[in-house]
Amino acid sequence: MAKRLSSIALFKKQLKLANPEPEEVKKEKKRSPLFSLVDHMSMDKKPWEDLDDAEREAMSQHVIMKYLSTYQEYLPILNFVSQMELSDKDFYELMCQTLKPRKHYFNSKIYKKVEEDPELLRSVMHEYNMTLKKAREYVQDLDPEEEEYIRKRWRDIVQEELEKKK
Repeated sequence: MAKRLSSIALFKKQLKLANPEPEEVKKEKKRSPLFSLVDHMSMDKKPWEDLDDAEREAMSQHVIMKYLSTYQEYLPILNFVSQMELSDKDFYELMCQTLKPRKHYFNSKIYKKVEEDPELLRSVMHEYNMTLKKAREYVQDLDPEEEEYIRKRWRDIVQEELEKKK
């Protein structure tokens, strides 16, 4: 049995020598041309003529403005620029002059939706006599004990309202 195991091990060794495993090549992540465009506009200030064809084709004023609108400081200028009809080249050059020289990161928290608890929202609306919009803001600051107290206090009325709504 020992001979057989050694012959199997020898066979595997020969197989490995005949077909060596490829060394792991570190794959470079391909960056979206959108992010490289924003980097060029803010950090490099690269001229329009020096951009790659892929970057020029990926130029989308709307998408870039949506991306940059996650930064509060750019909102007034983006609002103004959105009302203008600019060519891609003019837009790019304007953004090169406007954007601060820094690295921009996408803030995805803005686009995440928080699941709402309709029963709690209605209870808060009744408890503090406020609108739905104000209740949404207020619910985020409530302690769990306060939530439970408000729920219990308005449970019957809120359940009736929700049943009528269905």
